[in-house]
Amino acid sequence: MRKLFWSVPEVLFLVMGVAHAATRNCPVVGSEPVILPQNTTQRIFYSMGARLCLISKIRGDQAIPVARSYESNGWYPTAGGVDQQVRIIKQLASRNRADIYLPPIDEGESYQLTSHDHSERSVPLSGRDLASRFLEQATFGPIADEINYFLDGNSEVNALSFPLWVKDQINNQEPTSHRDTFRKNTATQINKNYRPGLKLHPCKENSIWRNYAIGAMDRFEYIELSGEGPYTISIHGQARTTIDTIELEDGNQLTSGSFQVCKHTQARLNGKLELKVAGNCQKVLGGNPRIYFPSSDEPALVIDLPVENKNDFTPLNNIIGEPGDFFQN
Repeated sequence: MRKLFWSVPEVLFLVMGVAHAATRNCPVVGSEPVILPQNTTQRIFYSMGARLCLISKIRGDQAIPVARSYESNGWYPTAGGVDQQVRIIKQLASRNRADIYLPPIDEGESYQLTSHDHSERSVPLSGRDLASRFLEQATFGPIADEINYFLDGNSEVNALSFPLWVKDQINNQEPTSHRDTFRKNTATQINKNYRPGLKLHPCKENSIWRNYAIGAMDRFEYIELSGEGPYTISIHGQARTTIDTIELEDGNQLTSGSFQVCKHTQARLNGKLELKVAGNCQKVLGGNPRIYFPSSDEPALVIDLPVENKNDFTPLNNIIGEPGDFFQN
């Protein structure tokens, strides 16, 4: 059953447990801003035509955009700097409106709903605005140096600068790879063996290294235990580390043989390591072992890195890494 709540000066209603103000329209361009209450869910129509509709957080003389709808598109949050971000609860596209939650803000701040339209501006766009708009259309986004490239001494845009820039891009500039830029800027956030964004060579800057023997992709693989102590641990014929003993939680010790890595093994130094022994997964005391090779028992392939000391490697922080993960500087 729908319950009605009466309030002055507006009507509130409850739908599926969320309180809404009556559906609002974006105000007319140039009219007074509409003040929106904080810690409420507002139902607001999409912008109409070529207009931009903004919800801004007002702090002193600053207006910080926190959500927008433009050219009849849906509402979407922007950065805004609000600790508890504005959330789009539901897009009601068939009705050209959305439910928008406005979180609490500090005393003295407020939310305002405004409309903007370049076609109705009484003042022409500035040179910086024109350059920024061109770069927004021609590149992946404007930056200050590129905007300044188009401006003359009076901060106006030279009429020939746009076609000259396009000609220079075609004839003189080396092409850049979006995929390479993506990898360069995202691989440093990947601390496990995922395919997307991984470096193609282990010696490239920001490649990720580890000093524990069993990685996330080794779950369900079989380790080969060889030797008579110390033992060599190998997977697919590749030596991972040497270890004096492998003692299980039940007190037994493993000797040479093949053992499957269990699901709950942790890909971090001294993390939980479980091996399937006699059909059951058993915990290895000491956990995921450190990579270690005595000089007399090195693996078949050794790569000499141009690294003079351990300070050339930076440990990952606790947010994006596990103990034993490192970046190459």
